[in-house]
This record gives sequence, C-alpha cells and structure tokens, in this order.
Amino acid sequence: MTIRPELNVRIRDFIAVCMRYGIDLDYTKVLNLFAELGRNWLEQSSRSERETARNIWDRYLDYNKLEASEAISDWYEYQEFRRWKASAKKSSTEARA
Repeated sequence: MTIRPELNVRIRDFIAVCMRYGIDLDYTKVLNLFAELGRNWLEQSSRSERETARNIWDRYLDYNKLEASEAISDWYEYQEFRRWKASAKKSSTEARA
C-alpha cells in the first residue's frame, strides 16, 4: 500500500498529538480509524454531502461517473448483506450449541 506523502504527514501528526495526551496509537490503528470513519460517512452521506468533498473524490476517481452509477448503493447493500449473513451464521451456530 502506498500512502500519499501529505497524508502520511497528517497521520503521523495525529499520532504525535495523541501521544502527548497519553493516547496510544500506532500507524495501523490510525489507518483503520480513518478508514472506518470514512466508511461510516460514506454509508450515511447524501449526494450533496459527498459533493462537498468533490476535490478529494476527483483525486482518485471520476466523481461524476461514481454518482451517475449505483456503485455507492450497491456497495452499501453488499455490506448490509455481509452483516446479515454473518449474523445468521452466528445465530445458527449458537442454536446448535
């Protein structure tokens, strides 16, 4: 995985600030934290909210194509399906025990 240099600096700055306050974070924890926050925002955002971050989207993909497609909805529905499937499997396993 390659992290853009300016993001690497921001991640390391966040770790340093947290350490000053006794909050123990490493690089992997911060990446996972930011990824999960971003995922939650994406799942809950509206098109107009996503538009406010268009400058970021455009660095990585064709934002117009993304919004014109059903990619975000399909991705979110897939995540919901995976959660449902895991829950059903857990329930099935517990019922057998």
